[in-house]
Amino acid sequence: ATAHGARSSPLLTTEQAPQPARVLNAFSAKPAEGCSMVTRCSSPLALLMCTLLLHTTLVLGLDNGLALTPPMGWNSWNEFQCNVSESLILRQGKAMVDTGLAELGYIYVNIDDCWQAQERDNETGRLVADGARFPNGIQAVADQIHEMGLRIGIYSDVGKKTCQGFPGSHDKYELDAKTFAEWGIDFLKLDTCALTFDERLDPQPDYARMSAALNATGRPIVYSICNWGKKDPWTWAPDIANMWRTTMDIYPQYARVMSIVDDQAGKETFAGPGHWNDPDMVEVGVDSTIFNWGWTPETNITQRESATHMSLWAILSAPLIIGLDLTQAPTWAMSIISNAEMLAINQDVLGAQGASVAEYTEGSLVEGVCTFGKCVHTEIWSKACAHGSFAVALVNRGGRYDQDDSHFGPEVISFDMATLIGDGSFVVRDVWAGKDLGVFNGTFVTLEAIEPHAAMLVKLTPEA
Repeated sequence: ATAHGARSSPLLTTEQAPQPARVLNAFSAKPAEGCSMVTRCSSPLALLMCTLLLHTTLVLGLDNGLALTPPMGWNSWNEFQCNVSESLILRQGKAMVDTGLAELGYIYVNIDDCWQAQERDNETGRLVADGARFPNGIQAVADQIHEMGLRIGIYSDVGKKTCQGFPGSHDKYELDAKTFAEWGIDFLKLDTCALTFDERLDPQPDYARMSAALNATGRPIVYSICNWGKKDPWTWAPDIANMWRTTMDIYPQYARVMSIVDDQAGKETFAGPGHWNDPDMVEVGVDSTIFNWGWTPETNITQRESATHMSLWAILSAPLIIGLDLTQAPTWAMSIISNAEMLAINQDVLGAQGASVAEYTEGSLVEGVCTFGKCVHTEIWSKACAHGSFAVALVNRGGRYDQDDSHFGPEVISFDMATLIGDGSFVVRDVWAGKDLGVFNGTFVTLEAIEPHAAMLVKLTPEA
């Protein structure tokens, strides 16, 4: 077997690179609590995790005391686009409570674009809701959402218009922040359409102005910057926002989900409690075919792909903003987004974003597509958690588009625990199966081969 195009990971040294074989071995090392840069941060993964801890300590981020773990909630866009209304928001909020999602931490009900009237109020200059969609206004909806024990989010744009052509917040940041606070808004998503020339050159000042305006209201409002990763927001947004988009939009297609995952490489040091990289919303259970293209399989993502999606969003410490119709969600989708052990990994208080620690490819692969014969594409992601624990996702990436692509098959994946997390024995628990697999202190090998587009998510806890 010959390896082709195996990606070099910052957590791997040349000498430690995985050998060409169908069993993937990850190599890195153990971070320790209370890192000492001299005695405990000499190995690659330990150095990364100590850097994360130092970054969290020295770069405080937006000091509003919010989003100390990745925000969790629901957003109207991916399923409903502009078909948003007062009744829809209240139905989804009620379903969030009735299904038990709210108890698990999904607390934000976020209204995306198209809630606005076509023009601002002539007398006050304030944003107003579309009278047909929201006959009682946004504040009345917010009051009812709050009565459910939930929080409410709203959408606007840093530019003159929103992405759907409604009034944006440009040069009215203070007025709009005051309006949102008076309505009882708890979360603001600020998009990046219809930008002025200056905003296109440097969006930071305008996003910062809204940040200051929100803080000046005295109301705790989670601030989400949605500038599609332009101008590297992870380098400047931690000081002004709770979360920031790292890429262009996600949509319910496996290839798009995985391309976004790849784009997270190297951004892990910028995330932490109160300030998060946002790889975009969760597509599990979303029933939307607006992104179907003739040269790719139809969306939506499958049950298998959905578990992989959530496994990686958990490892990435990504905000979990779901978008499926909660009033008629399939059982399998609800099971995935409500898995308490997966959510615990995502919400781990250490706040460390995970990273890819090893990747292996074999065969004639071009941009994720196997051109002939048999191919292999597997990867391991790892995340340090509190109390010396770790989460590891073992992913059989398979082909770029179709989970049933005949060029790919099930793969056994392994990792050496001593080189990944250090000496000692760990209880290994299969998160999706909900069962302990035993105590390991050597090489961990998946008991069953992992299907293409599937992932095994395991939690490693030091043996008592």
